[in-house]
Amino acid sequence: FIFIHQTLLTNISNAYEQTCIKTRNTQTLYFPSKPHESLHSLLNEYSVRHISLINYLKLIPEFNSLSTNKRNLSDLL
Repeated sequence: FIFIHQTLLTNISNAYEQTCIKTRNTQTLYFPSKPHESLHSLLNEYSVRHISLINYLKLIPEFNSLSTNKRNLSDLL
């Protein structure tokens, strides 16, 4: 039982390092990083964070084993 939790924590930590930390280190710390003249350009800058979150969740095997209905983040909260 404890081994399963340790494996889950290791998976979460590794996924976080591969996605979120990498994004944080390659993106500016300030968001938005510049004034935007259109909503489109603002959303393009923000989309990097969404892509990072999706990639993070894909790397966690336990998340992939959930049914499609349960993958909806609002259902998990």
